[in-house]
Amino acid sequence: KASGTILLPSPNKTSPIISVSSNYTYTNNSPASSTQARIYDLTYTAVVTINDFYNKPLMPPQTVSVSRSISLQPNAVFESTPQVEITKQEIMQELSTKILNVLSAPQTFQALKKI
Repeated sequence: KASGTILLPSPNKTSPIISVSSNYTYTNNSPASSTQARIYDLTYTAVVTINDFYNKPLMPPQTVSVSRSISLQPNAVFESTPQVEITKQEIMQELSTKILNVLSAPQTFQALKKI
């Protein structure tokens, strides 16, 4: 919406339907009882699909993801550490760019010509 994209309340038969679903995960690869810094892997994954009005895919779903590893001190609480939120924001920004790259790719324009 910030870019001026118009969302149609009811698309007509020539309007492609773009769907983006995302998933956030994190894993801790350090032993729970460790007194050393803990390393977390944070990942955002998005799947971009473009279908026609009849929900027929115009192109195969495109998956993009971004991962980062962060290191936290043993006494740091993952859920309330500012470093985690900063890293998540950076990941989301990069993921947004990757989604836009999918939407502006030549194969996307080729698929949209099918309508």
